Amino acid sequence: MACICNIIRSIAIGCLMMPLITWGTNSINDKKLTAHGTALLASLRTIAGAIGTAVFVGIMNYVSSYFTDTLEADASMRGLNVAFLCMGMVSLVLLLIGIFVINTKKVMNKIQ
Repeated sequence: MACICNIIRSIAIGCLMMPLITWGTNSINDKKLTAHGTALLASLRTIAGAIGTAVFVGIMNYVSSYFTDTLEADASMRGLNVAFLCMGMVSLVLLLIGIFVINTKKVMNKIQ
């Protein structure tokens, strides 16, 4: 089940990345710097993915080690569940930022 949830989450993130990169590069005022902006966004995306992976694996390991005495065999599953719950909360925060912070009129005027 965790594998299926992760596959669905990864597909959703993959579908969001192209419009987000386009939105990010459209906000660059000087069109000569578009190549630099695209390279910077790609680099930051890779770094953020690595940091996010390390944070969520750290959460999973911490929770697993905390529940090792009480749950024994199910401690790893508890850690995985808490890590996925944290991923969901971060995704919800990012969704709310996307809905309420981004000014769509400004973005649409820039595209046209």
